[in-house]
Amino acid sequence: MLKARLFRLIHSPSFREGYTHWILSLEDTRKKIEAWRMEYITFRPHGFLGDLTSETFIKNQVSKAKISTLA
Repeated sequence: MLKARLFRLIHSPSFREGYTHWILSLEDTRKKIEAWRMEYITFRPHGFLGDLTSETFIKNQVSKAKISTLA
């Protein structure tokens, strides 16, 4: 499914005009997407999470859950 989506994206005229220099291979694309995903989860704060990173928000929720089960 990912392969089909990437194929459609890569072969769309608007994509080819501006972004083809970014993609070297499917494996390179996967690595870049995974690096972006990890940055997004780990370092970028999100307004809907109270300006916390996803990782910090999850840690806070786990801590709250542990405290509430102990009480």
